[in-house]
Amino acid sequence: LFVVIVIGIYLITKIISGSRRAGFLAGSFFILNSVIQENWYRLGPQEAPMMAFFALSLLFFMLSLKFSKNLELSFYFQDFKERINKIFRVSNWGVSKINFISNRAKWFYWFSIVFLVPAYFMKESSIAFATFPFIFYLSTYFLSENYSKLLRPRLLYYFLINLFLALITRILSILSSSAGSYVEEYQLDFAIMFSSAQAYLSAIRISLEPIISLVLLAFVIQIFYQYRKKESLDFKNLLGKVLTLLTALAFFVIQLPWSFTVNRYLLPMMIFLVIFVALQLEDIIKFFEEGIKRRKQIPQIELGLWNYILLIFIWVLISMVFWYNFLTMQVYIGRIINLSNNFNRPLIEYLSQNTSSEGFVYLNTQEGTALELKQEIALHLELFYSREDIKVKYFDPNSQELPKTGDILLNAGEFKEFTKESYAGKLKYSDPKKIEITITNILYYPPLQLLKEYPRRWVWNKLTKMPLEINPILATNQDKYWWE
Repeated sequence: LFVVIVIGIYLITKIISGSRRAGFLAGSFFILNSVIQENWYRLGPQEAPMMAFFALSLLFFMLSLKFSKNLELSFYFQDFKERINKIFRVSNWGVSKINFISNRAKWFYWFSIVFLVPAYFMKESSIAFATFPFIFYLSTYFLSENYSKLLRPRLLYYFLINLFLALITRILSILSSSAGSYVEEYQLDFAIMFSSAQAYLSAIRISLEPIISLVLLAFVIQIFYQYRKKESLDFKNLLGKVLTLLTALAFFVIQLPWSFTVNRYLLPMMIFLVIFVALQLEDIIKFFEEGIKRRKQIPQIELGLWNYILLIFIWVLISMVFWYNFLTMQVYIGRIINLSNNFNRPLIEYLSQNTSSEGFVYLNTQEGTALELKQEIALHLELFYSREDIKVKYFDPNSQELPKTGDILLNAGEFKEFTKESYAGKLKYSDPKKIEITITNILYYPPLQLLKEYPRRWVWNKLTKMPLEINPILATNQDKYWWE
């Protein structure tokens, strides 16, 4: 799944920017990013399969455009107000039949539709993806009539299909008996949303600093400068940045009402954010490269040698981002090798050795809770211990089907357990086996904090003639879990 996502990120970025370097930067930022590294070793969460299907859909959609018409388009700020008014004219909302230009473009388009279907059935947050075709459709009103007629029909249908799938999957989810527990935790509470935003923004900033601030500033300056000068923009480049940034924002905002702030939920957002970052970085790098070749300079400012210095500075900043995220990745690689997250090896090994043939593992929690754990326990038993005969299900003390000899009733600190009184006299069970798991977390210095901290230490050590030891580890802590 991650291979599909990374290839999709690379190709989508390359199609928008025309640069392999931009595609490489986007893919590298995604692979190493510390925010979503938990997704690499968890089999249960649905963010990865959801985004693999969305990446394929988006890639085929972009290829359908690529093989229809050259998208090297221009957008002029002089027409901005008129084109905004054009959006709100009802007479402009009608569309004609899709003109694919080529059979290849037609097949790519239908493939993009096919991959949308499973994506929307993966997770509730999938509805945020509809932002992409909606904004893309609105952008057609800023194009010439020829391009509008070419793009608007397929974009409108693509958006309407996205909207239909988003609605139908949410309706089915609401009607489903297993949807309740997760929906209950989704609350439009300002305090919860503000707290979630703070936590998520801090994690995102640390994983991409100091590049993220530079990129956002450069994006604003670029648009403002070209607006003031009334210059033509590379519309494909600008549109790519706007689309990816707004879609990333949609996936970010939709997560805020969820009362649990878990970084792996940000995987969909990070995909679009790294594409935006790579597109803007490519523009910055190209600017200084062209300055070195004396093809382009800031008007009335001769940068000269500063082109070389600033270009090197940009690559140093990029290297700092890679360095920090690579350090954090080592922790997660260790977890993958040792299967040592909150339940894997110690628990799964015990279940595989002590559950009878064709037996059941009952989770002592209410139906609809701990969905990912339920799925992951079954997957790990099958993949790593060849115990596909074991079935994992929810325990219900009032059910006619209760655990029997050779089955295992599983308790955990994060379960909403039924009390022992609720099934006293109904079950004969042996003394409980307690499995305790301790995981060590390592927190590394973010690049800017490390640069802020160590110069002072260097000066102090020079004055006191003490050796300077650079330790990238900021702090360590431990998470403790138990199973019974």
